[in-house]
Amino acid sequence: MSEYRFLFAPASRITVHNLIGNDGYGINEITSDGEGLMWLLQGPNFLFRLQIIDGHIEFKRNEFEVKLPVPRCSNGGWLLLFMWRKDQLVLRANCIGEQPETAKVNTLSTIVPNDVVLWARKLDSKETATYDSTTALAQKVISILESAGNDISQTYGGYEQFWNITKNGGKITNRHPKDETEIHGAIHSIIQSYVRQSGLDLQRESQYSTGKIDFTFSGVVNDGGIKNIAVEFKNAHSPDLIDGIKKQLPTYMDTIGADYGIYVVLNYQGEWFAKPKLTKAQLLAKLQTSPELAYSRRITVLIFDLSKPHQASK
Repeated sequence: MSEYRFLFAPASRITVHNLIGNDGYGINEITSDGEGLMWLLQGPNFLFRLQIIDGHIEFKRNEFEVKLPVPRCSNGGWLLLFMWRKDQLVLRANCIGEQPETAKVNTLSTIVPNDVVLWARKLDSKETATYDSTTALAQKVISILESAGNDISQTYGGYEQFWNITKNGGKITNRHPKDETEIHGAIHSIIQSYVRQSGLDLQRESQYSTGKIDFTFSGVVNDGGIKNIAVEFKNAHSPDLIDGIKKQLPTYMDTIGADYGIYVVLNYQGEWFAKPKLTKAQLLAKLQTSPELAYSRRITVLIFDLSKPHQASK
């Protein structure tokens, strides 16, 4: 894994280019009671992080950290402001319409290291990489998708973008998993920085006579030209779960000439949703051991856990 990392929750509305400035700020309206990482920028000798954990907001740069308790608001929503200078970190939080509470810490004069700045700028530059084999290319795509799954579980509210959530007066009245086609935009936004770093091309929902392929990853292989990897997403509670790996994905692989395919199962089972009545291990076994599965040796199954994470008691 790279020593450099940039992670962000959708609610943070932050970019890596905001964070490499030596002075800056951000303002977020928080409407969820979840916890997790808001954003992280990390290099070999640099750490810059904002997270909500154990009932507190934590803002950290290298060894310096400032904390505030999460506001307890009757309407559920609150405002978060974070600011940084070379020699100071500031947090401010308040329920909407109320006076803010502020915390700050003075730090050593700190600038973002040049190697981190250069790495961050490369995230928006497309550089083609060459892979030793199609197998190596497939392993890279698997690694990207596994990282995306980890990002969803680690970032603040990461799982919520995969749910249709209905609210009334700030209170949640209904939750239901989104359809597969509704989550493609969220997945694309999470994986695109990894794709750029890996020198790959990514096509979303390409239309063919056999149907729409969710994602097609393409890369250059030594002495093999451009090779494709087909990726299909399917809800774990879908009645077409087995049909998707048995027929749909192999058909798409044939259509684009892909030697390898990846089947990503979106598992919502937990506090908010009861289906399927299987553990993760049982779900994997169901998909990986069926004797009827075509292409079984060339399809990798991944499971994204999109259930509401367990909240530690306070």
